[in-house]
Amino acid sequence: MSWLIVGEGALSGLITAEMASQGLPYYVKTRGQAARPLAYCNRQQQWLPSFQPETWRGEPVSTIFAAIKAYQVSDFIAEWRTWEVSTVPLILSYNGMLLDEQQLLPDVTAHLVCTTAAERIRADDFDRLSYHGSGLNNLGWALPSAARAHDSEGQQAELLATLERTLAPVHWVDNIRQLRWEKLAINCLINPFTVIYRCRNGRLAELNLEQRQQQLAAEIVLLARQFGVTLELENLLKKTQYIIAQTASNRSSTLVDVLSGRPTEMDYLTGFVVAQSERCGLAAPHHQLLLEQFYQSLTAPADPQ
Repeated sequence: MSWLIVGEGALSGLITAEMASQGLPYYVKTRGQAARPLAYCNRQQQWLPSFQPETWRGEPVSTIFAAIKAYQVSDFIAEWRTWEVSTVPLILSYNGMLLDEQQLLPDVTAHLVCTTAAERIRADDFDRLSYHGSGLNNLGWALPSAARAHDSEGQQAELLATLERTLAPVHWVDNIRQLRWEKLAINCLINPFTVIYRCRNGRLAELNLEQRQQQLAAEIVLLARQFGVTLELENLLKKTQYIIAQTASNRSSTLVDVLSGRPTEMDYLTGFVVAQSERCGLAAPHHQLLLEQFYQSLTAPADPQ
């Protein structure tokens, strides 16, 4: 049975293009009446002919995959509840965290923590999608209740088999929450600075940010501990520097949003740390200062570098 792919970004486009090119059954759901035609440069750096994705019109599906922005999650879940697909696995992929995820997310939710890189550019009559390289992709049930309700190796294998064909490699992890906190931390140590300095990731290594990043990481380590998640400070800092080096020529997703005039997910990254720390009775002055600098920088002129 078909997958339903929701979202209009690079990740949803990548899965759509791979499923279409491999003849796998799928539908897409976008904000418009029909999905835009898509031209795809695949893993072999070959441009495939543009195609018209299959638009979903309420047909039965076996899995829903939604790569959306964190600020869209609440509205998406409300719409999802009207689709009468409550027993179908729902795979979500978004940056950051929401304050009340456990109350919001349905039991069928799995999280995909994905670092596979792609770029989607909107042209006049179609979208151009380029595959930029495989990354670390991990999938797991979002909530303990989901793990109990869907404790089926066959179902896990089915989800992984499809994702392996589109995003390979993909690994199943029982504690996806740990990886989401790690990704949150690394995003908080990179993304705001790329906007403040209007720069690609690699330039951060030249800006003497190590002390600030260490202060930020320490606040996240303390906050994560309140939720039973253990993060190692030095390990986070090493991973952050590794990712900065490996993605030196990339713009962070937050910077891309700013340059494109779109809303950002900063309230679900740095803003989440500030708000959740306050709820837990913790101080997060370094994230508070960074958040203020981020929003002040939105009116600053672009850095030509």
